[in-house]
Amino acid sequence: MGIALTVVQVANINIVLLINSIGVFSGGAVPPLLFILVWRGCTGPAATTGAVVGSACGIASWLAYAKIGYGEITVDTTGFNLPLLTGNVVSLGLSLLITVVGSLVFPDKAPFNWEELNSKITKTEDMVTRPGAIDPTVIQVEEDRATIGHYRKHIWIGTIVGYIAVFILWPCLTAPAGGTWSLGYFRFYVVLAFIFIILASVIGIFLPLWEARGIFLKVLTGSKFKDLLEKSFRGSSHGKNRIASDGPAVTKA
Repeated sequence: MGIALTVVQVANINIVLLINSIGVFSGGAVPPLLFILVWRGCTGPAATTGAVVGSACGIASWLAYAKIGYGEITVDTTGFNLPLLTGNVVSLGLSLLITVVGSLVFPDKAPFNWEELNSKITKTEDMVTRPGAIDPTVIQVEEDRATIGHYRKHIWIGTIVGYIAVFILWPCLTAPAGGTWSLGYFRFYVVLAFIFIILASVIGIFLPLWEARGIFLKVLTGSKFKDLLEKSFRGSSHGKNRIASDGPAVTKA
């Protein structure tokens, strides 16, 4: 980080240009990462191609607009809004298009299978052999997977709504102001931006904590660990073998 800041200082590059150009370079990787997480049909070649080609075309369009629109490629011309906007839109949009179309036109012969992945991964729980240790069979894997599948629908809805709001509705709000913004309209836009940022921060920080309040309560009170211990000793193979080896209980007359 120190080296990067030194280079920026020596080159006399505006920090605003540096921040705004991040989307040009890395925007192409956003749609592939999203689809890999939430779309089972996303293929590796399509995601890789979308990220690489999207970012490359975004950089090319950014520099091309600076050259065609302002006659030269300099730190000043590449820092204008229109070249940066063009590079960001091309990088993100082209990557999205390539990833979706490539995955649909050239799907994987064998779709991704969670069961196959789980069978090939050796987990620490599967290697527990000590008597009295927590039995891995008491861990609710299928229940957790069903929960993830339930939230996938909400993730898709939130992603689509957020994409439309940020990349379509938000820029459209600048249209009524025309080329020059009045002070009142600028204040309105800034206040709206702060409201959006504050709401997003509050939801992103506190909503997961609220949804996991039951788990936190169990962990803090120790009931979650106690439940696992009780289930393990009652239902594990180690507990059953120990009971069988002790023989039948002897009752006194």
